[in-house]
Amino acid sequence: MKEQYKIAVIQETLTSWIEEAVVTMAWSGNKQEASRTLTLEVVKVKEKTEFSIGSSIIIYDADDKELMRYIITKKDKTRNNNTIKYMARDIRWWLTRSTMDKKFENMTASEIFISLCKMLEIQIGLVTDTKVKFSVLHFVKKTPWDIIITALTETRKRSGKRFIVHVKNGKLELIEKATQTMQWVIEEGKNLLDASYSESIESTYTQVQVVGKDAKGKEISIVKKDVAAQKQYGVMQEYISQSDKVTQAEVNAIAVQKLKELSILQKSGSIKAIGINGVETGIGIYVIDHETGLVGSFYVESDSHQYKNGYHEMSLTLAWTDELPKIEYEETK
Repeated sequence: MKEQYKIAVIQETLTSWIEEAVVTMAWSGNKQEASRTLTLEVVKVKEKTEFSIGSSIIIYDADDKELMRYIITKKDKTRNNNTIKYMARDIRWWLTRSTMDKKFENMTASEIFISLCKMLEIQIGLVTDTKVKFSVLHFVKKTPWDIIITALTETRKRSGKRFIVHVKNGKLELIEKATQTMQWVIEEGKNLLDASYSESIESTYTQVQVVGKDAKGKEISIVKKDVAAQKQYGVMQEYISQSDKVTQAEVNAIAVQKLKELSILQKSGSIKAIGINGVETGIGIYVIDHETGLVGSFYVESDSHQYKNGYHEMSLTLAWTDELPKIEYEETK
């Protein structure tokens, strides 16, 4: 079944509808990158498909629902080619395009997020209060994206709550990561085109030691073990040093959480399927492929969508757990 899209390019006050001129379109993202990327190849039509850097691209489905919004960051054309190629990014990309020295005092991650967005003149949508307040977070030569992810990582370590930076209708949002209730099904013999699966313990740890210092400078240490994993895989310890002042309860909580993340068997899976709008990094899907053993619920770790001649395919890498980007805070010397 062919897919239909409506594609608008906005230059200042002028809107151009270009879906008839589109040759190929691809969009992708992964959890390690701040923004999603769109590449668009259109037929070269004088004054109709020539757009300036900074123009907005909005993609709608056949029912006029907005699916994606990007800003053109690169344009390529040659004399002997009858097409123009555009690259565009969503607004999270601008969080990676500055480097700064900043100190934040008595602020939550959500307050830091708002402060940075205002500084960069990025429009803000919904912002959820992250509640955990930090006495001091000092960053040197860091991007706004690194600062935000670090603040969210430290929030997660202290409260257990998970927050993500999200784009909705061209505005940047900070929202709590909710448990997903709806899943798309990708099944052999129906919409699944290919699949692969592997497993390993080469990045697995069965024991975690966390070391830090309390407010008086006294060393605090804790060791947590996964006995069942040690019987199966052996003793493999990860050492974690906390640069910020911590309590015994905080060290214990960090050790428990890190052991939970690190003591599992490392698995990887990928699939190729008929494209589905809305399936992107972080989304939960259900896969049925008995040949590889990929049967059950998975999270999309990275996605790549291709659209050409009316047909939409996607390639996905899968994860068994819903991990978020994280950067540990390192105290500035």
